[in-house]
Amino acid sequence: MDNEVKTWLKDIEQAIGEINSFIPEVKNFKDFQKDLKTKRAVERNIEIIGEPPPRRASGSSRTSTTSGPSSTRPARSPAPSPKRPPP
Repeated sequence: MDNEVKTWLKDIEQAIGEINSFIPEVKNFKDFQKDLKTKRAVERNIEIIGEPPPRRASGSSRTSTTSGPSSTRPARSPAPSPKRPPP
């Protein structure tokens, strides 16, 4: 497994861990809806989980048939902490 895929999987693992750490602080869904910081942090981590995997090298059997520059996934920003306001 190449480094880009490992990084992508680690990002997903971290996002899941962050979501799990945010949710127990909220007692129910109505409280969650009212807590904007937690809601935004969870939403951002869900976006990270939904990011497509990095493209494979051209030697792979799962490559795209289109030509052009390969895309690289930009480094993700850490989710804002629900304990402090964003800058």
